[in-house]
Amino acid sequence: MIGRGYQHTAGDCLVNILLAELPRLLPHYLLGFTLDAQGAAQPVALLGLAEGNNLYLHPDGRWLADYVPAALRGYPFALVQPPQTDLSAGQSVLSLAQIELLPEGQTGQPLMDAAGQLTPTVAATADFLQSCQHNRQQTLAAARQLAAAGLLIPWPLKVKLQVDQQPVPLSGLHCVDMQRLDSLDASTYASLQGAPMELAYAQHFAMTNTEQLSRRALFHAQHIAATPTADSADTIDHLFGDGDDDNLNFNF
Repeated sequence: MIGRGYQHTAGDCLVNILLAELPRLLPHYLLGFTLDAQGAAQPVALLGLAEGNNLYLHPDGRWLADYVPAALRGYPFALVQPPQTDLSAGQSVLSLAQIELLPEGQTGQPLMDAAGQLTPTVAATADFLQSCQHNRQQTLAAARQLAAAGLLIPWPLKVKLQVDQQPVPLSGLHCVDMQRLDSLDASTYASLQGAPMELAYAQHFAMTNTEQLSRRALFHAQHIAATPTADSADTIDHLFGDGDDDNLNFNF
């Protein structure tokens, strides 16, 4: 059985993003890049200021923005790579996250019908995850090109958490070096046309959302974290939106 809501994101402060959803992300999220130990770049949206601090999550599990990142909408399902065999090479398997059973008397959505086939909702989720997986490869390829061109630099990001305090620095994120981008030779610049350039400019333009993240942090500290009442929940809905977007169509 499948429940609803985004409580599973309560501990998330970052979420991986896709090229296909950039236009929908831009109005609502601060975008950046993380680099792993091997230097591989991953585009992300910033959801909070530390683990366990998701500023886009409503106290009752709803999402506080008009768009929910695609990486969060397939839950409790995910595509995983099975152990490599001749039969499974290149194939992904639909898996189900470990979730709590619903209390007795409550019902969710069935996974399969009486004939043992995936229900339309689950089948649509599988198709959605396949589309996301395909676009994720394009997204990571674009990020690799930006990193290879030396365009990703540490981001000295600072976010104001309290009205009467100085902004707090956040480490670990990278941003696009626009000065270096503008000074690239013609050949390198041309090689970045298309997806890499779209990703670069989207991240740059989204940096204006730093103030929005600060407002979310301030409001959360003052009205949600301390005493999460119905009035405070309604107010944050009004200020930041109530997306609760469960649309699984790959039409961002």
